[in-house]
Amino acid sequence: MCHANRMILFLVAAIVTITMFAAQAHAQDNPYRIEEGWAQLPEGRKWGATIGVDIDRDGNIWAFERCGGTLDPSGKVLRMFGEGMFNQPHGFHIDRDGNIWATDATGKDGKGHQVFKFNPEGKVLMTLGKAGVAGDGPDTFNRPCDVVTAPNGDIFVADGHGGNSNARIVKFSKDGKFIKT
Repeated sequence: MCHANRMILFLVAAIVTITMFAAQAHAQDNPYRIEEGWAQLPEGRKWGATIGVDIDRDGNIWAFERCGGTLDPSGKVLRMFGEGMFNQPHGFHIDRDGNIWATDATGKDGKGHQVFKFNPEGKVLMTLGKAGVAGDGPDTFNRPCDVVTAPNGDIFVADGHGGNSNARIVKFSKDGKFIKT
């Protein structure tokens, strides 16, 4: 075997060895573990498609899960709301004040293409967009897929989800007034 081939073989072996040690060290430092059966859903209720998970300021875990709800840190369901409200639940965010934000990325049957702000009890506090109406104006969305709020309360919506939808970020003031795209 020529010198060049031995060097290449040595380098490959060294990279593999270093990678294995790094992976092993990382695995030992990982403080997380799977805890099967942790979430205690109501009798007969099974997990569906989980769109997002966030933690509120009280340590409760909110799951946007096709009519999901909030769980206390032990996994017990505290509250569920929103059933029948969404066509395609997609974006999910808990703001600094504990309000829940969610997007509906598909319009049909007079609903969708909207962003909702809920209080922790499930009351709708604000709605952005027009129910079931796709558009690219200051008061319409076309498949909004996520939402987040800034520390000052400004609202940012990722509007568009491929295909014939929009491809933009829309900024609103904390009271829902359009600022820019």
